[in-house]
Amino acid sequence: MVRRIALVLGALLLGSASVAAGQAKAPVRDTELVKLIEAYRLLFYSAPQQCGGADCSVQITLTVTSVDGQDICIAKLPSSIQFPNTGNGQRNITWTLNTGGYLVEFPTKNGIMVIDDPKTQIIPDPARTSPVAYGAKNKHNAKGTATYVPVVLYRSAADQPPGVCATGDPQIVNN
Repeated sequence: MVRRIALVLGALLLGSASVAAGQAKAPVRDTELVKLIEAYRLLFYSAPQQCGGADCSVQITLTVTSVDGQDICIAKLPSSIQFPNTGNGQRNITWTLNTGGYLVEFPTKNGIMVIDDPKTQIIPDPARTSPVAYGAKNKHNAKGTATYVPVVLYRSAADQPPGVCATGDPQIVNN
């Protein structure tokens, strides 16, 4: 039952704007569903983060909860990273895992997956900086929005195989 709910909610709630572009959306009339969606999105997103300097540090906070005896890892991060004054030089982004004592890490490669970047502004580093840090470069020379997904691995114990933490699909915005 829990997996069915997660699949339905995932499909309804975490579809990125870039994937849904061009698709007509029927207005949601069920206020209970709207409340559930809002609560669900609060699990994955904190407020947008403003990044005005050359370097931008983004914290990813992790929570692990047990559902039907299975650990579920949830990664929470800003819904968007906002860069003002597009055109004034490259910006570096570093995502850092706030581990909270959990056994989490970025994979060695592909820790930040760019899902949609029509202006080709985001270039993830080829490998992680450390097990809990991953970087990318923002060319910052064209206004636009890119969607990405951080890939965070979680182990319930050091000798257990990893699973992937649930996460949203936040955005990087050059204004």
